[in-house]
Order: sequence, then structure tokens, then C-alpha cells
Amino acid sequence: MIERTLTFYMYICSLIILYYNKQYFVSSGFAFAHADSSVDILAVEAVPVEHLDETVVRKMLSEHTAKFQAAKDDYEKATHQIGIDVSTAMVSAIETMGK
Repeated sequence: MIERTLTFYMYICSLIILYYNKQYFVSSGFAFAHADSSVDILAVEAVPVEHLDETVVRKMLSEHTAKFQAAKDDYEKATHQIGIDVSTAMVSAIETMGK
């Protein structure tokens, strides 16, 4: 169950949705698929990929990685692991767009 939840989280984390010919990075949320093949996506936040600055995102990734390695307890590690996951997904979204 935990592996499926984590896989779904990573899917949502790296999800790029198309809406009015724009690509959005969705950091977290839920996706509901209905019997009629329609899909509802509820996003905590959605940012146009073109608004992501690759330099800033890579700096965030480096900072979270360093803080993760220096973490003194599981809470700090978990907090910075989330930062690493989201930053990595943002880099992937930027690279997918060809920025």
C-alpha cells in the first residue's frame, strides 16, 4: 500500500497538465478518473512551467540535498526529502518543455 501511495504521489508530483495550450507543474493534489473517461484534477498549487526558473529550482535541489544529508532526525530528513522530490520533479518538467 505504501509503495502504491508513493508511486501515485510521485506521479502527481511530476504531472504536467495541458490546459489552453499551456503546461502546468502540479506539486501535489488528486486526480479522479470517472466512468465516462473524464478526469478531474484538484491541485494544491499549479504553476505554468514557463514561470519556473531552472537556476532557482536547481539551487533549491542543492540546498535540500545538503540539508537532507546534514539532518539530525527523521522529521528533518522527511521534510528535505519532500523538497528534493518536488525540486527534482520541477527540473524534469523544465527539461521536458525544452527550456
